[in-house]
Amino acid sequence: MWTFQLAKLARLVRSEVQTLSSTAAATAATAAEAAAAAAAAADEDPAAANAVYADSLSLLSDSLSVHGQEIDLYEEKEEIETQQQAAAAAAEEEEEQQQQQQEQTEQQRETQELLLLRQLLQQLPQLQQQQQQQQQQAFSRQNTSLC
Repeated sequence: MWTFQLAKLARLVRSEVQTLSSTAAATAATAAEAAAAAAAAADEDPAAANAVYADSLSLLSDSLSVHGQEIDLYEEKEEIETQQQAAAAAAEEEEEQQQQQQEQTEQQRETQELLLLRQLLQQLPQLQQQQQQQQQQAFSRQNTSLC
C-alpha cells in the first residue's frame, strides 16, 4: 500500500516536472525574443526599449523561478524513488525473514516428529514384551479357571 502511494506520488511529480520544463523553456524563449526586440528598438525608442528590456528581465526571472521549482520537484522525485527502493528492500527482507522462520519452524516440527518416532521405536521391544507377558498371564488364568 505504502509503495503504491509512493509510486503514484512519483508519477505526479514526474508529470509536474515535465510541465514545468515545458513552461520554463517557453518562458525563456519568450524572454529571449523580448530581449532581441528590445535591442532592435533601442535605437528608435530608448524608453520603449527599456520597458521591453524590463519585461524580458521579468520573464527571465519567472523562467528561473520555474526552473528552481523544477529542481525542487526533481529532488523530491529522487527522494521518493529512494524511499520506494528502501520500502521494496525492507519488504523483501521481511519476506525472506518470514520464509526463513517458516522453514525453521517446519524443520523443528520434523525434528520433533523424528524424535518421537525414535522414542516409540526404542519402546517397541519393551511394549511387545509387556504384551506377550499379559497374553501369557491371560492364557494362564484361562487355563487355571478351566481346570
